[in-house]
Amino acid sequence: MKAAKDKAAAEKATATAIATLVCFYQRNGYLRRPNVDRRKKESRSYKMGYEIRLVANTKRELTELRRAIRQAGLKPGKAFAKVNRWVQPIYGLDALDRFVAWLDESNVPADKVARD
Repeated sequence: MKAAKDKAAAEKATATAIATLVCFYQRNGYLRRPNVDRRKKESRSYKMGYEIRLVANTKRELTELRRAIRQAGLKPGKAFAKVNRWVQPIYGLDALDRFVAWLDESNVPADKVARD
């Protein structure tokens, strides 16, 4: 009985974490995908990969964001400061695919895509 309660609590925490990540994305997050043509032409020098970038306005929000990323089963990259805010990247194609699936489930368009 206790195991079922623990599992339900973990699922609820994960759902809450995913909802938090979706909210951060809606506010001012974006996705980065590589330019396939450029990658073919400049295979040695073009290093861009798949990335999700979520922006926190304060250190407190950044802490909350990093906690939600871990609870959702993703690995946060190293956050960096950008124009008085904190940008939290999440790297990898698998992470991006999972994140886009969560956006689809939440009926949020994944149309904020930046390409280099």
